[in-house]
Amino acid sequence: MLLVQQTINAVVNKISIESHNLEAPYYNRIFQMDSLNQGIRKAYGGYFKADIGGYVLSPELFTGDWPPPINGAISMAYSAITEAAAVTFLTGTAHRTMFDRESVKYDIYGDQNDYVVPDATAYAPNDTLVDVFTDQCGVAKMNLTLDSTLARNPSPGVTYTTSGEQLAVDFLDGIAAFFTHMFYIFDGTLYLMDMAANNGTRTLTENDYFGPVESPVEYFNNVPCAIAKAGDYSAQSAYYYGDEISETDYTTGSAAGVDAAAALALIITYQNKDRCRIAIPFLGDLPAPGEQITLVDTSQIVSTTMVFNARIIQYDFDNDQIIIEGEGEVTAT
Repeated sequence: MLLVQQTINAVVNKISIESHNLEAPYYNRIFQMDSLNQGIRKAYGGYFKADIGGYVLSPELFTGDWPPPINGAISMAYSAITEAAAVTFLTGTAHRTMFDRESVKYDIYGDQNDYVVPDATAYAPNDTLVDVFTDQCGVAKMNLTLDSTLARNPSPGVTYTTSGEQLAVDFLDGIAAFFTHMFYIFDGTLYLMDMAANNGTRTLTENDYFGPVESPVEYFNNVPCAIAKAGDYSAQSAYYYGDEISETDYTTGSAAGVDAAAALALIITYQNKDRCRIAIPFLGDLPAPGEQITLVDTSQIVSTTMVFNARIIQYDFDNDQIIIEGEGEVTAT
């Protein structure tokens, strides 16, 4: 069940795509809901960020608050059983874009952290990636709790001085991707994890999924990375064709390029891994960012197993499915 709470003139209204008689009733006031996409932009790491559209509501929701207010707080949760068991997966603001006699349209904006990293912020040779995230999550900065339980240990060394101002989330997006880490922010906590770590596990068989394409699962590969570069350093992949990846070197001056070379080698590894895309119904627990999924697929001409990690998660509410994409390894069973 999709459970949405939208604040209208200081009153919390509980709404959904269909009515649910739970501890408190959720009324059928959502006519149409855009898909919610969450994921990292680069195959090798970065900020697991929400890309949100909006939704269309019934004018009945606003009979006591006409015209519909320009904006209001919103939270979205999912539960298979009760309201008490609901898991919140989005908080933010709904901003009105239009209304007429038939409907009211709101765009949805996820919570944003607007701390800006000052120019010439320096990290010394003894600093690590976890140190950088700890610093940026400080009370006077992003004001977040850092959970680095799944980060690499030992943490990669960082030697870098920023140039110009930029949002902290953008700075951390770049440095996390360079060191093949990903992170997401939820409920006041920033979760940093190595791309090699598993944020939970599950196994799916053909009874647990249905495909977003004609085949139950779509297996694919990115355009291969031939060369990865950072500053004065580069690494060659096993392919002499494909794309070139260029990144900022966050190890400037460290170990005569050894650290940069190691980082670039991992970037190539993740860019060139097998990938898959699969759709599952809204049943049981929601997939977590970085969760390891073992997929058993006997529908192929040869029974196939794909072990991958969730890097992109799309909530397709209109079709009652969750589409998961990520990288891993596909083998014959």
